[in-house]
Amino acid sequence: MFDQFTQVAATLSDSPVLQACLAAVSTLILEDPTTIGCGFLVAHGNMSYWAAFWGLFLGIAAGDFTLFMFGRFTASRLSKAGVTGGDRLAMIGKWFQTNIVFAVLAARVAPGTRMPTYIAAGASGANAFAFLATTIVASLVWTVILLNASIYFGENVLSELGPYKVPLAIVIVAGFIGLQWHLAKRRAKNAKQKKPPAASYFEFWPAWLFYIPVVVWSFWLGIRYRGWMLPTVVNPHIFSGGIIGESKSEILAQLPESTASYVAPWVVVRKTDTLHLVDQIEQAMTARGFGYPVVAKPDVGQHGDGVQPIDSRRQLQDYIAAFPDSARFLVQQRVAYEHEANVLYMRIPGEERGRICSLTLKRFPTVKGDGEKTLRELIMANERVRGIRKAVCRRFSQEALDTVVPLGESIRLVFTGSHRQGAQFRDSNNQITDEMTAVFDAIAASMPELWFCRFIIRFDTVKALKQGRDFLILDINGAAAEATHIWDPRTTLLGAYRDLFAQWDMVYRIGAKNRARGFKPMKWGDFFKTVKTYRRIAKRYPETM
Repeated sequence: MFDQFTQVAATLSDSPVLQACLAAVSTLILEDPTTIGCGFLVAHGNMSYWAAFWGLFLGIAAGDFTLFMFGRFTASRLSKAGVTGGDRLAMIGKWFQTNIVFAVLAARVAPGTRMPTYIAAGASGANAFAFLATTIVASLVWTVILLNASIYFGENVLSELGPYKVPLAIVIVAGFIGLQWHLAKRRAKNAKQKKPPAASYFEFWPAWLFYIPVVVWSFWLGIRYRGWMLPTVVNPHIFSGGIIGESKSEILAQLPESTASYVAPWVVVRKTDTLHLVDQIEQAMTARGFGYPVVAKPDVGQHGDGVQPIDSRRQLQDYIAAFPDSARFLVQQRVAYEHEANVLYMRIPGEERGRICSLTLKRFPTVKGDGEKTLRELIMANERVRGIRKAVCRRFSQEALDTVVPLGESIRLVFTGSHRQGAQFRDSNNQITDEMTAVFDAIAASMPELWFCRFIIRFDTVKALKQGRDFLILDINGAAAEATHIWDPRTTLLGAYRDLFAQWDMVYRIGAKNRARGFKPMKWGDFFKTVKTYRRIAKRYPETM
């Protein structure tokens, strides 16, 4: 099909209007491959840029609105046929009224969701003018990005391949079609499975790719609330509001004596050349009432970077040796509670009470020996850590990796409770109780100007946690903390973006209120300087375990 499209488009090179019409019609069949094909044609002079742009843009926007109107005109028939009830459509329509921008943008990038989302928007009675305006903007942005990327690739790569450029272009477009088909099929298959997959298909995407829609949404929120740096003032008594560069020890130190008992004991250490540094750390640990085993982690860190379990004096010496000079790290008591969770909390300035908006329980991937396979072979066969196998293998010695694991023996593959390090997250929002909320509300209220944060905790049992007892806090993250239930393998990409968009809207809303109360957001120059400093030092942190 792509070969026929390029041949027909090339023969119409003297008629830009007909080329644009061809491109518009082709988007109704295969939207993204058509865009890529037009980009290649423009790169090689067989199609004008504006013919490609207007044809693609109008074709994509018209196709989206056609799906919407199809849903609008078939809504009554679907209801009469019993496919969906009027109450259900009314509920969906109410959601679309307040989330139409999110729905259109998310469906634009999530394979297999555009058609059902846009038809559902129309069938549920969503505002047609709001949908049309949003899809015009989304189509414009999508066309500019994908078309220009394809032109750049065609001019700088395909042009150098001589007679092989056309076959390679066909392979690229066919591969893109295949990838979209595979992702859509996998998404549909996972939705039908009773047993959730080991990992969602987007969980281990590169961060820069996954967060593109979130960045675009944040850009819009900056316009809406008149300030792109508002997140840095969400928690005025935390450096940068907790976006980046904040000190874990300084945050924990803000807890007064009345609530400090909820935190696992810790000491903060600055690496120096002192010969007796380990002795000083051990003395400080004893004074705080704890000893080995402990956990060592950077005082300024994200995503579990540089976190290691420490079982002995020797391991602590090795950690110090690997840590950057003059940087600070925490040594914290290893909590005996088996389970770990993330509790995302927020409160609007001026309101008496806050709420828990996300509860995520964590599972740590393990392998069980069969008496035949080595640890390396068991890791390579584990579906959960498929995308990060090399990183997991680096946590074990070569001798351990090549050793056959005895029958029935379980080995935990990761220590750090970060999904990027391999921990599996479970959406547990249905476990949130009033008793639990009241306890975390009291803890947050005891700290100065803490409005949005994530508590990382260890707890005994779910029953006890629901009652607000038998848990200890490991860390308190600021405004950059996200609702980690989105990484539940059962969560769809559309659902993940929906919750992230709602979260960031709340972050900007709180930031705007704090600005109105007299707190000043961080300056752009200081922010980028902090980002640069953190990235430089994070590269020198010890290996994460």
